[in-house]
Amino acid sequence: HERWLDFDPQRLELLYTGSFYSFRRAEKLLGAILSNPEIRLTVATISAPEYLHAAAARDPEQIRIVGFLPHRVALVAQRSSDVLINIANSDPVQIPGKIFEYFGAGRPIIHIRTSEQDATSDLLAAASGGWSCEADEILLENLFDELLQLKKNGELSSRSAPSSKVFHYSWPELAFSWSDRVSALINAR
Repeated sequence: HERWLDFDPQRLELLYTGSFYSFRRAEKLLGAILSNPEIRLTVATISAPEYLHAAAARDPEQIRIVGFLPHRVALVAQRSSDVLINIANSDPVQIPGKIFEYFGAGRPIIHIRTSEQDATSDLLAAASGGWSCEADEILLENLFDELLQLKKNGELSSRSAPSSKVFHYSWPELAFSWSDRVSALINAR
């Protein structure tokens, strides 16, 4: 029996799915979220850091930790949330694999970067797939205010990456590509 997440249509619903490595810090993100009760962050992770548990205990209406989600459930949650959250790797030239999974969800992405020059920010800009923001509480608060207004105006969905720019990252396209490769190898024998 798998649990499905419900999202409140009256709130800006943010979702983070993934691991928290020692370099992947979210304190500034949490501070920005807690500044506005109309925003909620759902975190799906196997192991949440102590500071995240403390924030969820202080305000469980705005910070929701759901633990591990089976991949299929995580994909449904990604497609159901308003905005997906990505936190940069420590090396700014590395693009987290999660970005490609997020592209497949067809939802806008906020990438929280720690460096001005950042390969993930460049990819996100090229795909028109969302926003890149420095890990700064005030900048994040301002971005969330803007996104909340877009949601209230019914314009947030239009900020997702155009399907033509990220189609080759989608799960169906990857499956077809893999199937074609396997078929070509089988037929070559």
